Amino acid sequence: MGELTTSIAHEVNQPLAGIVTNAGAALRWLGATRPNLEETRDAARRIIRDGNRASEVIARIRALARKADTEKQPMDLNEAVQEVLALAEGEVRRHGVLLQRTLAGDLPLVLATASSCSRSY
Repeated sequence: MGELTTSIAHEVNQPLAGIVTNAGAALRWLGATRPNLEETRDAARRIIRDGNRASEVIARIRALARKADTEKQPMDLNEAVQEVLALAEGEVRRHGVLLQRTLAGDLPLVLATASSCSRSY
């Protein structure tokens, strides 16, 4: 039970940390002598993405609790890899790891549970 709780806390804390980081960055860009609106827009998009990701984690937990059937839909693997790398970015930097990525072009979509599929904004 402790491992499950730790895993859930980690899954929810990752997007919440992203929300706080991006909101702080947006405020700094807006408060500059010459506000950087493009960076602020990008931060707002990431806040929306991370908020949806946190919501999806909660939805998956609720579905597991209800033992609900999961709906499968097409998912882009390259996009999933990019999201995982974005989540791991802080840890990678903290440990001084140099991460290089090369994504495959035009991979076929795969079926994944609807709650784990990403949304782009």
